[in-house]
Amino acid sequence: MPGHFTFFAETVTGNVATFSEQESKHAILVLRYSVGDSIEFTDGAGKYYHGKICEAQKRGMIAEIQSEVFVEPNTFTIAIGILKSSDRMEWIVEKCTEIGVGKIVFFKSQNSERAKINIDKLRKTAIAALKQSHGSWLPKIEESTFELAIKIEAGQKYLAFCDEAMISNKPIPFEKNSAVFIGPEGDFSHIEVEQAKENGVKIIGLGKQILRSETAALVCASWSIG
Repeated sequence: MPGHFTFFAETVTGNVATFSEQESKHAILVLRYSVGDSIEFTDGAGKYYHGKICEAQKRGMIAEIQSEVFVEPNTFTIAIGILKSSDRMEWIVEKCTEIGVGKIVFFKSQNSERAKINIDKLRKTAIAALKQSHGSWLPKIEESTFELAIKIEAGQKYLAFCDEAMISNKPIPFEKNSAVFIGPEGDFSHIEVEQAKENGVKIIGLGKQILRSETAALVCASWSIG
């Protein structure tokens, strides 16, 4: 039998799970799974399953569910300005998925050097990271503007800002259902900081050293799990 892998189920109906063509080809052609083999998989919505393959077609593998476990979600949100490098944004999605962040919002900031992201590509990155880490929750990945992002619902909202006065103002760990805003290259403008304050966002610092945006995201994500 093949080694221990976690697969991503495209749909789960009753006690039957179906998998995409890409996932099926990887399982059957690359990993050599076949009918009768036991597999573990997730629906990305909190459930982790154990099942057995009952149909092994390259166009769509099907498995019968034998048991399932529900994992409580991490309701923490990382909201970050759109970065110039798509690779760095993919890295953020990968690491935040592994940690278990519930939502990742990329927003257009005044200092953002690009305006759009590739949601489909980032979702594929998240699925790969979910499988690798044997996770159960696929983070929601959204695109927004700064003005809309700071209005999202959260138990408490924070904005990390590179300012001398904020160095020691670090809430560790973050409360459940919190959201943290991180600026793009060049950080937030002072206008955006004031807009955030007007919307009930607390301004915080992340220490004495200046962190890259993706490093700041990883630091904050790690604080979300205590």
